[in-house]
Formats: sequence, C-alpha cells, structure tokens
Amino acid sequence: MSRQIANFGLSRLLIISALLALTVLILSSKYFVLAAIPSLAILATLVMSKRPQIGVYILIFMIPFGAFRKIMVGSTEINLAWLVAGGTFLIFLADRIIHKKSFRDLRNLVSLWLGLFFLIAIVSTWLSPHIAASIKDFKLWIAALLYIILVLALVPKQGFRKTVPKLIIISVAISTFLGNIDYLFGLSLFTEDHMGGDLTRNVGATIDPNNLSLMIIASMPIIMHGFLYAKRPISKLAYAMLLANAVLGIGLTFSRGGFLVFVVVSALIAFEFRHFFKVKFIGFILLGISVSLSAFVIIMPDTFWQRQTSLTSWEDSSLVRRASYLEVASDAFLERPLFGHGLDSFYQIYAQTQYAKIDKETGKILGRYAHNSYLEILVGTGIIGLIAFLMLLFTALKAFTIAKQRYLMANMKEEADFIACLRLFLFATLFYLLIFSETHHKFMLVGLALSQLALRYSQIDLIENKKNG
Repeated sequence: MSRQIANFGLSRLLIISALLALTVLILSSKYFVLAAIPSLAILATLVMSKRPQIGVYILIFMIPFGAFRKIMVGSTEINLAWLVAGGTFLIFLADRIIHKKSFRDLRNLVSLWLGLFFLIAIVSTWLSPHIAASIKDFKLWIAALLYIILVLALVPKQGFRKTVPKLIIISVAISTFLGNIDYLFGLSLFTEDHMGGDLTRNVGATIDPNNLSLMIIASMPIIMHGFLYAKRPISKLAYAMLLANAVLGIGLTFSRGGFLVFVVVSALIAFEFRHFFKVKFIGFILLGISVSLSAFVIIMPDTFWQRQTSLTSWEDSSLVRRASYLEVASDAFLERPLFGHGLDSFYQIYAQTQYAKIDKETGKILGRYAHNSYLEILVGTGIIGLIAFLMLLFTALKAFTIAKQRYLMANMKEEADFIACLRLFLFATLFYLLIFSETHHKFMLVGLALSQLALRYSQIDLIENKKNG
C-alpha cells in the first residue's frame, strides 16, 4: 500500500513538474498569452475523463458559430473545434483501451455504408487528376468519421433525449438572434453586404447566410416538438419565441432556395404532427397562421420580396449560374462515370470551363461549387460513390422510421414524436443540401449518428417498458 501511495505521489509530482516547465516555456516565448492553456488542458482532461460526452456537447454547440471557431495565434490559425474533437477522441480511445471496453457499439449499417463510401473515396482520390484538392477533402471526411464515432460512442440516453436537442435549438437560436438584432439595428457585426451594399443578409455567427438558413430550418422540427409537449405556459411561450426568432432569421438571410425549403419543411412538420390538430382548435390554428403570415409580410423589407420574385426570371444571374453547374456536372460525369474526378473536384473542373471568372485583384481564375452536395459527390466519386452515399442517408432515415414504429407499437407517443422530429431534422438538412455544397455538413453527421442512437435506445426503452408493464 505504501509503495502504491509513493508511486501515486511520484506520478503527481511528475505531472506538476511537467506542467510548470511547459508553462514557463510558453511564458518565455512569443506565445506567452497562451501560458494558461496547459493548466486548463489538465483541468479539462480531468473533467472529461469522468464525463467525456461533454466534449461532444461542446462540439455540437459550436456548429452554428463557424465564424468564431478559429483564432489566430501569431501567424498560426487554431481551430478550436479540432482541439476539442482531438482531445475528446484521445480520451475516448484511452478509456476503451485501458479498461478493455468493446467497440461493438460502433458496428451498425450506417458505419458499414460509410466505410464503403470511404473505400470508394480512396480509389477516387488515387485516380484523381486534382490530387491536392482531393486529399485535402479526404482529410475532412476522416474528421467527419471521427465526429460520428464520438457522437455514437459517448452520448448517453439522457443526452440523446434531452441535452443534444436543446443544444441544437439553443445554439442555432443564439446565432440567429445575433444576426436578427444586427440587421434591425444596423450594427454590421453579424450581417454581410451583397450586391455592392444594396442587400444586407443575416449570417449570424456563421460565415454564410445559406448555411445559417439551413441550420435554422433543420432546428425547427425540434423546436415544434418542444412547443407541443411543453407542460407549462412559460415553456410554450419560450418555444413560441424561438419559432418567431427562427422564422425572422430565415427571412433576413434572404435565401431564395432557403425560403422554398422552409415552406416544404413547414408542411412536413404540420403533416408529422397532424394528430395534435383537433377539429375544435382548427379555427384558432387558422387564426394564428393568418396573424403570423400578416406579421411576416409586414416585417419583411421590400428587398426580400424582390429576391423571391426573381426566382421566376431566367434573366437572374444566379439561375444562369445554376444551369451552368448542371451542364458542367453532366459533362464531368460522362467523362469519368464510375469513380469520378476525386473529392472536391467540381470547383477545379468549373475553373477550367468557359463559365469561370477571373479575380480582378489577383488575376486568378476562379471556380465555383455546384450549390448541390449530391452533384459534388457524383462528380467527385462517380455513380458508385453517389449510390453508396445515398444508401448511407437512406439507412439513417430508415433507422429513425424503425425506432418511431417501435415506440408507436408500445403506445409511447411522445417518444415516437421525438424520433419523428429528429428524422425531420436530418431530412431538412439533406433536402437543403440539394441547393448547398457541403458534403460533410455537421448537422448531417450529427443526424447520421443520432439515427443509430435512436435504434439503440428505442430497443432499451422497449425492454424496460415490458419489464415495467
């Protein structure tokens, strides 16, 4: 016993000595402002070794804050999300190895299709004429895989049911609110100017108004579930304010495609939760919808309606560009139909076409992304890669459906509706990716992992329900 105590004391002394030495070393360098990081890292490690899911929660909360996830230290750019993810993964891996825990919880159909897509991506990258861009994007896919693993392995049942949904709606709401306030008061901190300053768009804490629009729309089914099942009037009021903030945010992004997706997803939400719309409440529901639409029409500036109506005009430059994306993608696919041109190759291919533009300041030829993640996958990995990718997405959506049916058969309606809102969360993200290029969007990755957690925890709930029944 005394030897164990001595060894523990020696280990603690070595850690403290190393910590002090590292702190002094940083203080004596040009990065002295980071001297507190070793101590904070040790503290974070101690906390997360007990509750490693905290790292996953931080990562999910950071998703709508893309403009603030990177900091500059001297001439070095540090991605805070990568630091959190890396630290969390090391803790997860050490825990599994030291305690000899199984990795069986990571075996599922989503992992199978994702693994197959990885194999195809490796072949596409190896054969790619745009090897540098493909390798760079392949590294992001590796990070995406680690992201899914962390959510799958570390989020407990309570975190799946309560914490993760709240983190999604709260983080998106904060980012949206910052942009809404900025637009209304003209602060120019969370908005950006377009068309030579003629149009100001809400970007919130993200770096792109369309990305903000995607995240707002994807979070709306979860907000609606919270509103419908809120027990107290004050909670219902809070969720109603979140919905109002979301709808205003969607409008102020001035995303035309986003507005169409919003209409479709709103209809799907109404259909999914139609059992709440009792006949005696129809009049109040219609009145609420009428008041909301009237308020929306009054609040939205003229520039919003001008952008929406421009969708019907083929003279609109955006529509002309989108037509060119389809033409370039079609030609690229026919040239390499099986394994494609390599990950993230559409931008490089577009830069070699007649549609490319030249940067007036640098003289550099500029490409464009396809504004469609599925076209990006098709051009990058060919028809084989696209099929594997679509099967991956279909498997996740099917998993939510299976979990929902399990709860319905057990007469657990609230749980079934919760799974339905998560399925809509993923579907809204995937639907938006038809008009947005982000093949490894973090909301998609979270949705893929949550689909398998839905299967896992629904099975556990059914077993517990039978025991209690």
